[in-house]
Amino acid sequence: MKGVKIAGIGIELPARSYSNDDVAQMLIEQRDLVIAQLKTNGEDELTPEQLEQYETSNEWIGPRVGVFKRPFAETHETTSGYAAAASHNAWDDAYGDGFEEPGFSLLCTVSPDHFTTPATNVVTARKMRLGYERFTHGKETRRLRNFISADITQACSSFGEGMIFGNALIRSGMTDRGLVVGADIMSRTVSKNRRSPFIILGDGAGAVVLESCTVEQSWFQPSRFFAGVNGGKDGEYERAIINLAGGSEKPLTLEDLDPRVDAHLMLMDGNFVYRTIVPFVGNRVIPNALEYAQLSLHDIDVLILHQANQRMTEAVVDRLHKQFLDCVIWIANQNNVKEILERIPNESAEKHHIICYCTIDHTGNLTSASIPVSLHEAREYGVIIPGKRVQAVVFGGGYSWVSIVIDWGGAHLCRATA
Repeated sequence: MKGVKIAGIGIELPARSYSNDDVAQMLIEQRDLVIAQLKTNGEDELTPEQLEQYETSNEWIGPRVGVFKRPFAETHETTSGYAAAASHNAWDDAYGDGFEEPGFSLLCTVSPDHFTTPATNVVTARKMRLGYERFTHGKETRRLRNFISADITQACSSFGEGMIFGNALIRSGMTDRGLVVGADIMSRTVSKNRRSPFIILGDGAGAVVLESCTVEQSWFQPSRFFAGVNGGKDGEYERAIINLAGGSEKPLTLEDLDPRVDAHLMLMDGNFVYRTIVPFVGNRVIPNALEYAQLSLHDIDVLILHQANQRMTEAVVDRLHKQFLDCVIWIANQNNVKEILERIPNESAEKHHIICYCTIDHTGNLTSASIPVSLHEAREYGVIIPGKRVQAVVFGGGYSWVSIVIDWGGAHLCRATA
């Protein structure tokens, strides 16, 4: 049995970010376009309820979801392109130039380049120029190389599942190193004829390089992965975040494409999701994951939550505070992280201090890329350093969830558990 470590992290985000005012203007332009189309076709006008869905502003978005800007891809850019760029950046972070190719690549996404085939990871591998052949024994004999490739989709939990499978591939001895990539262009998966969830989402990619190491120096332990799904009573959770049409259950029709319906795009009941997912994550997923790993929150130094909604993060943290009275969780982002890092050493040692690092204010919800982008930024700001124990928790549609506890730098560097 082998151990597994993170050898490198890389991200790739669109060059242009859009403010809340920009997003509000997009919705106004979309509304005007729909009104003009309906008038031309002689169809019924939008109802007051439908018109209200186009109305938003910086003052409305910021306090409700904590997003102030988010990156959107250009029209010619693709999920595979961002995945390839993030993978190159992660590989370079791990090895620089000239190292041999990965033994596997797992692409986690809910916005593939194509609906059925080819798989987006196939396109990504081509764009990365990963060879499918190699010369053998110094001769002009070419052989196909072994390369494990898969697309993984489980809503916002996709990257967590990819990390589980990547770890398993290495621990089993099937390969020594590979890539787990989270990439999404969410701006093309949701309706612009309603403000939610469009106002929350962003585009981009993040990747990690996993590599074998000794068991004693492993960053991961099998018992520290905790995953699951729960569709709710009669599928109520399944319907909370859903594409109603376009799959085998409901093939796409012309009526589904009506902008007043948009059944082919992702819809979300935001209020229902907030009311149900906060207690589920805060009171069950995180405590149960820690119990399964035989850990306490006191053993965690850094908490990385899926960047779904800032109010959701704050509500989960509040629930954790009420359960773990010996811990103080600081919610940090790029604006206040320096101050928090300087302040914690001067705080009371009677309680254990944890940093919950957030990126949603300037990235939005990046779906499959949320966790790797957050890990990358937290490392860049010195929140995650060797010796810190990190709990990454992702959750999303279905509902689904994955918790991963990482001994950053290896188990031999991290403090003993409580």
